[in-house]
Amino acid sequence: MKKIYTILLISLLSGGVAASAAPAMKSLKKASSLQAPVALPATDVTVDGFTANWQSYPGAESYTVLVYEPTQIAADGEYAIIEENFNLVSKGTMAEPYFPDDAYISLSDLGWTYTPDWSGFYPVFSRGMVSGIVQSPYLDLVHDGGKFTVTFGVTGYSGATVKLTSCGDTKEVQEFKLIESGYNEFTATFTNGTHDTYLEYVDFGILDDPDNLYSNCYDYLDDIVVTQYLEAGEVALRIVDCKEAFTNSQEFATLPYRYGATRLAYDVQANIVTFNDPDDPWDYDVEWSPYSELQYVTLGTDGITDVETPAETVPDYYTLQGVYVGHEAPAPGLYVVRRGDKTSKELVK
Repeated sequence: MKKIYTILLISLLSGGVAASAAPAMKSLKKASSLQAPVALPATDVTVDGFTANWQSYPGAESYTVLVYEPTQIAADGEYAIIEENFNLVSKGTMAEPYFPDDAYISLSDLGWTYTPDWSGFYPVFSRGMVSGIVQSPYLDLVHDGGKFTVTFGVTGYSGATVKLTSCGDTKEVQEFKLIESGYNEFTATFTNGTHDTYLEYVDFGILDDPDNLYSNCYDYLDDIVVTQYLEAGEVALRIVDCKEAFTNSQEFATLPYRYGATRLAYDVQANIVTFNDPDDPWDYDVEWSPYSELQYVTLGTDGITDVETPAETVPDYYTLQGVYVGHEAPAPGLYVVRRGDKTSKELVK
């Protein structure tokens, strides 16, 4: 399930909005028999970013490149995959919401999220919240058989209904009714997690409103946390950035969502577009390849390493409670240290 930023254009003529060269919303992908692209070592590695590279893919119209912070898990448990509270949204109020001019908008491009690649279709904003159709970043949720939990808060009106959809290789949908006006918290469990699952929140408003009393009332996504059970030794991939490229390289000169992480990884997916009618730009099919293997990069060095080498040479230090400390030797004490597929307890003096 991928975004095609400049090809999939949404016609909104019936709603009074002309079709334009705006990014399209994410959508479920079709089953593919394509081969995975081959990711190549990064170049132009600095203390702030790098350029991702891969082999050109025959017939690819574009490529989706995902950047992560990989963390090996030291102890079994429930871990947060992503947390977002939208507190950076700076426009609108419940009484006077903010409506952007564009039907599609990237919240992250506006600097309104703490995590990357949040987007909205017909979005409505009230400071610290967003309504409309809201889509999350792509999340790696392959662990625990694809089972994961979403806890989210909605601020709105009693009786309103909202929908949360998990979009993996399939869709799983759950609906929730606000019990009271104000803040309501909900929990959903899904079982279709994949390497690039995304969530879609939809505000239905008041479904039974014959007197049109709630026509200008919106139910806002206030905060959201996605958690998954991970076992010791598994690798959690925290999304750091997502871009679409049209050649076989993509620059990530700055990475505002890496939050100090220096050991990163990226993979690539090829997007194949087939136009069925040369006279009809809307008549096309899209096929997505599998993702390449991860390619690792350590910022601030001249190098990239292949998939195996970083895990073998770079130690990961954890406290005995499983809290990740870093790659450098920490303060004196007893730590769990993981190198590649080997884990041991070590005393740092």
